Amino acid sequence: MSGKVQISEVSKSFDRQPVLREATLTLRQNSITSLFGRSGAGKTTLCAILAGFIRADNGTINFVGKHGSKRRPTLSLMPQDLAHWNTLNVGDQLALIHSSTRPRFSDEHAIVALAERLGLDHRLDAAPTQLSGGELRRLAFIRAMAVRSDLLILDEPFASVDVETKLNMQQLVIEYVRATSAACLLITHDFDDSLVLAETAAVLHSGQIVQAGAPRDLIENPSAESVARITQGHNLWRPEDLLAGSWLSESAERRLQGLLTDTPPPSRILAVPIKQTHAIIDEVATGHMSGLVVAAALDRTHMRVSLARPDNSNNLALLLPTDPSTLACVRVGTNLKASWNWDAASLLDSD
Repeated sequence: MSGKVQISEVSKSFDRQPVLREATLTLRQNSITSLFGRSGAGKTTLCAILAGFIRADNGTINFVGKHGSKRRPTLSLMPQDLAHWNTLNVGDQLALIHSSTRPRFSDEHAIVALAERLGLDHRLDAAPTQLSGGELRRLAFIRAMAVRSDLLILDEPFASVDVETKLNMQQLVIEYVRATSAACLLITHDFDDSLVLAETAAVLHSGQIVQAGAPRDLIENPSAESVARITQGHNLWRPEDLLAGSWLSESAERRLQGLLTDTPPPSRILAVPIKQTHAIIDEVATGHMSGLVVAAALDRTHMRVSLARPDNSNNLALLLPTDPSTLACVRVGTNLKASWNWDAASLLDSD
């Protein structure tokens, strides 16, 4: 059994307003955990408590060794605000990190090699004020990579960097975890980062960890509306909007009413997996939903369609998989029918 950083029932309030509510999460050694949440969910506060910048009102944070011993975890941090030392140029900052009490490398040239991998080796004499936003982010990332720790925290590390640099940074995160056996907490707004890097994904909502597990499991089996909106794997509709807007066929209305009967409040968000939702080309076939396509746009993983009906003043958002049948039948100005597998539909807790 390897060690872990255990966050247990951590709470924090500011001016009597709760920001964290008994947040509990396990960060295992040799593993990457991604953390998601809307602005104001408490991610920055949790990060600051982990780093020791502020104190929690309640709860504990411990590094638990493989034999059960507990202590405060050592930390390497890349903060969202980057926290640069403006009086030192790039090279001096890297040298100062190497002289710290927990350097990762025995040779200072290894840090310069990191800078070279991220295209920053030619800027060693530059002051932070002379660097671009992307260069400042790479510098903060290298500083975090050069310190050995129990816990590596990366707060939005891939923002403002190009695709090639992002791929290099992702590889360096994996190398760090393997070389140091650290636990890594990756704070990001891009769920794709979780799919390619993390063994565990966690969603923080209103100060609580509402779900944690394998990233694919969060996509396929979200526990609440907040999780489904972050993972973007489901169509999400309020049942009252569907029933009041004449969007559904009679058979679909009966199925929805059956779900509402079986599932009491507050579960009032209908969730249908995007991969189980299909556009229908055959005009004779009956769909569960129909409407006029007034707008459509391709995303990386799906197509976003806006539907309208003459008897409803509000449009309805529909997400479809980008398969050949969808691309063939979705056109602005045409009537669209959609169908899905009701056995895959569920009602989630509303935020």
